Amino acid sequence: MESEILVPIESYTPERLPRRGEIVAWSLCAFALAAWLVLSRFGQPISIVFRLFAIFIFLSALAISLGNWMDRQTRLILDKMGISFENGLRKVHLNWREIRLVEVIPSSWGNKVRVQAETGHFDFRTLGEVRQNGVVKGRMGFSEGELILNKILLNAGLKENKSPGNNRYYSTTK
Repeated sequence: MESEILVPIESYTPERLPRRGEIVAWSLCAFALAAWLVLSRFGQPISIVFRLFAIFIFLSALAISLGNWMDRQTRLILDKMGISFENGLRKVHLNWREIRLVEVIPSSWGNKVRVQAETGHFDFRTLGEVRQNGVVKGRMGFSEGELILNKILLNAGLKENKSPGNNRYYSTTK
């Protein structure tokens, strides 16, 4: 492809949210488990509402930990042949000529970018900031997300399509 601009291998990792939420969730889970054990030990009845709450807290902590683990495993690698994405659960490699569609979905926490080909797909987020009372509490997504998006569009030869709504679509000109 004559429009290729990448020669060196470029590797990107996303920003990581602070692990405070994970710590709080596991702390609540430990507290609920301790209360459950104490009540059981003394023969006290445990209400269904408390049981459901404890299970919900456990599943929430598990989901938060999985999300944090996936963020730590996530890599986006661009080279002259194509793009590779892995996050610990998925591993996708797409050659530039295979990429048929890129969709950009606006979000208050960084745009979600969906890269699609016949052989696979993956999503990533551009940089987003989590704010509370105007103060940045965390950053998420790829800080170089817009640059990555532009390199994908250029190397895959994609052009923007006019479409209704807020999402932007880029596809081959065929």
